[in-house]
Amino acid sequence: MSELDEYIEERKSRDKDFARGYGTGYEDFKVGLLIKQMRLENHSNDVRLSTLQKVANVFGKRVSLALL
Repeated sequence: MSELDEYIEERKSRDKDFARGYGTGYEDFKVGLLIKQMRLENHSNDVRLSTLQKVANVFGKRVSLALL
């Protein structure tokens, strides 16, 4: 087990909020990283709505925009 894995396990054992959110947060991070990698393949510097719609479609979701 790496030092990072040991730290994560130790932190989960003493911080219940961290433990609850770790799995979801890690999955969100991985999805974000995959999106970033896909965009870099075509040297894009911005995110287009059509790209977000395609990603959402893969996950069975839809994109909704709100002006605040």
